[in-house]
Amino acid sequence: MDPQPNQQNRTRTELAQTARGSASPVDSHVQLTGDMAFRSDGKYACCGSSRETILLNMTSAALTMILNDCFKQDVDESALTERQDLEEKLDPVHTPAVQAASPLATQTFVLKQIVNYVAKLLHLKHFPAEVEKQIATAVSKVSDDNVILLETLVHEKLGLCRHQALLVAYLLTQWLHHEHPDSQATVYRFRTNLRKKQTGSALHEPALIPHAMIIYKTAQNHLYLLDPTRRAAGAELGLVVDLTKLDARRRKLLSLCYETFDVSHLVHEIFARYQTDVAPQASASSLPVMVL
Repeated sequence: MDPQPNQQNRTRTELAQTARGSASPVDSHVQLTGDMAFRSDGKYACCGSSRETILLNMTSAALTMILNDCFKQDVDESALTERQDLEEKLDPVHTPAVQAASPLATQTFVLKQIVNYVAKLLHLKHFPAEVEKQIATAVSKVSDDNVILLETLVHEKLGLCRHQALLVAYLLTQWLHHEHPDSQATVYRFRTNLRKKQTGSALHEPALIPHAMIIYKTAQNHLYLLDPTRRAAGAELGLVVDLTKLDARRRKLLSLCYETFDVSHLVHEIFARYQTDVAPQASASSLPVMVL
């Protein structure tokens, strides 16, 4: 039986720590696990026993420049329209006017802006195996112990799912901190093994594919899956979907984005980890215009 994701995280972290010894820049960073919510002033180490250790300092000046760049840019209206058109084709009843009437509409707009920004910034120009080689080369230039700052790879426009997830987490956590400092919303890095559908040629492929994504949990216990590496029907945007309202339209969108994987198992795994009883509703007078 495969270990649970949090057990995998800790096992890989322990192996990485053992390999590097005690004297390492990793020591000043908290070891990141899937159960740990990001803090706007935190310092995190995403460790692997065979891959590089990524250091994420939430107060990094270099990352602050990336944050400013993300939110100063005009939103790509054509890309948003492309995704909107796709969603309407999947379910014509859900029109833009209906979506705009949702109390979470503005929040979803920001989530899409962040994910779209990361998807464009770290868009893969080569196959993942080739990008892994480029990452290993970049790490070897700056480190003797396989440790690298996230912003160093971002500057080189290098990033697979593990790097893109961390950058989304950084941008979203800082946006919450600056725009909604009293928010009870939380951001998690979720690492799992996507299960391949065992049909046809897939029978001869690996059954489990490691993958990282972000889970955004609102104060109302809505769970959003954020994945800049996933695209549907050739769209350039990454994936933003509210799993708590997983109707037929959203299920179809998930199936398109993870077409070769078992989506039902993925959603079940996420809910088993992060969903709790719905918190009591706050009084109307205490609710902000946008509840996060």
